[in-house]
Amino acid sequence: MEHLSDVILHSHSILALFDRDRFQFEYFDRSVIAVSSDVDLSTEEGQTLFILMVYGLRRLSPEDLGLRNVVQLDAWNLCTESASNHAVENGSRDWRRLFYDRQMKIDNETYTLKEIVFREPGLIGRSTCVVGSIRSSDEKRFVIKISCPTATRVPETKLIQRARNYAEADQKHAWVLNHLPNMIASKDVTIDEKSVQGRMRDFLNTAEYADGKKYCYEDRCLRICVSEELVPITSLTSQRKIAQVFLDILQTHKWLYDVPKILHRDLSTSNIMFRVDEAGNVYGVPNDLDLASLVSDLESESGSTSLLTGTPPFMALDLQKPHQFTVRHLYRHDLESLFYVLLMLVCRHDIVHRDKYHQELRENPPFEEWFDGRQSWAELHRTKGRLYWNRRDFIKSCIAPGFNEFEEWVISLWKVLARGFSKRREAEMWEPQAEDFTMDERLYPALKAGHLKESVMEPQLTVDNETLGKEVSYWTFFPAHDPTQWVLAGNSMP
Repeated sequence: MEHLSDVILHSHSILALFDRDRFQFEYFDRSVIAVSSDVDLSTEEGQTLFILMVYGLRRLSPEDLGLRNVVQLDAWNLCTESASNHAVENGSRDWRRLFYDRQMKIDNETYTLKEIVFREPGLIGRSTCVVGSIRSSDEKRFVIKISCPTATRVPETKLIQRARNYAEADQKHAWVLNHLPNMIASKDVTIDEKSVQGRMRDFLNTAEYADGKKYCYEDRCLRICVSEELVPITSLTSQRKIAQVFLDILQTHKWLYDVPKILHRDLSTSNIMFRVDEAGNVYGVPNDLDLASLVSDLESESGSTSLLTGTPPFMALDLQKPHQFTVRHLYRHDLESLFYVLLMLVCRHDIVHRDKYHQELRENPPFEEWFDGRQSWAELHRTKGRLYWNRRDFIKSCIAPGFNEFEEWVISLWKVLARGFSKRREAEMWEPQAEDFTMDERLYPALKAGHLKESVMEPQLTVDNETLGKEVSYWTFFPAHDPTQWVLAGNSMP
């Protein structure tokens, strides 16, 4: 799989797996893995087949072998170039310099790639990779995001432009322009119908499982987006400015949901960013809307991108319940993610002074088990769920000294979510008693005896799932004290 994460950005790979006198050909892309029957090299038939298959591969063009002409380099001399262009640490290549000094051309502009800023564990393309870059025409710095979403997913650039159109159309929404990402350019590379990947897709879409069910190949495109370089929240050392950024994110996130009808769906510490204007004002920016969706599309989404949306440590509990991965993503789920972002920041980081003030990850930080990628979804759900078992004192003890002013806000958000989950749990466990019925009293014994199978008159204790009984909402997430003391002039939402 690492082959798909190399600098060439392969669309697919074709490899051979050998085990003594047997081998299999393997094809894999970011949607499927196909394995041939094993071939016995000890037989004349197997040897002939092997020679024919190698000869067939030799006739394929670089594009058919999966080499995408996106990053400008001589693919055949990659091995000799790697030694000089990639730093070596502990005997292995430094992944941060994977694209270093390569060039990429988008919309008639050439960008020189620099170090990788952020890379999720997983395949480059399917997992997001963010690379620093310099535009050749003016030497300005930008970031380039490389991903491989489903071809049907609305591009991040279109969602941001939709939001900007709403903000520019009405002066009362103009404030939000300071809090939206600036997208410079984008490029989609789709599957060529005549390529090996295109033919494989067509073949698989006509294939059937043993039980007769059809296989559905999930089309993906290589998506490259160029945007301004923002600053991560972990760069701030002022508690007031950090709180400002969180309130900006809360307000902007609500505006996106209410006005252009966009739900972010992937709030985490890596995409809570900010920009600074010439006057030194800080503006929080919810970055990385590549997993965002139009609210109207949430109920009709299909494919793997509608499942498990988000970064695991920051995902809402409902979205991680075992066997319930198709739960509709709600606005309150993003609020819950924002709480986890704040909790992880103030508990796992600290503001320290060494020559100057800066943020750093604490030694042996709490909640380390939340980031253990070996846990199953069920285990992570149980681990995170224990946070609401009367753990207020534990949370207080975890908050770093450098974030002491956040204690009241963090505990108030924990209470909001704990009360909401408690209300829903009580509703699920509630059993009606005789005094809860408004029906004729003579019917109640018959109902208890099982003579009435169902009764429309049976009372129900329900909790509004959208807000967990009105506990989890935009307004309940503001600090308990007057939020205006945090909001800088011109930043507050009307």
